Amino acid sequence: MMGKQAFLLATGSEPLLPQGFEVPIRRTARYFGMEWGAVYYGVAGKEQQVLSGEASTFLASFKG
Repeated sequence: MMGKQAFLLATGSEPLLPQGFEVPIRRTARYFGMEWGAVYYGVAGKEQQVLSGEASTFLASFKG
């Protein structure tokens, strides 16, 4: 997995991603020698909130 880019995609009911939520994922990516990409958090039933601009580009690749 070394050299690959890692992203965190998460959903929840809270308006913001809980503080520190991405820390274990970011550390796991670093352990595997991966580049950290971005965090994307969508609020269930509401407009999606992008926490990093890079996530928009990443997510656009999944839309048809």
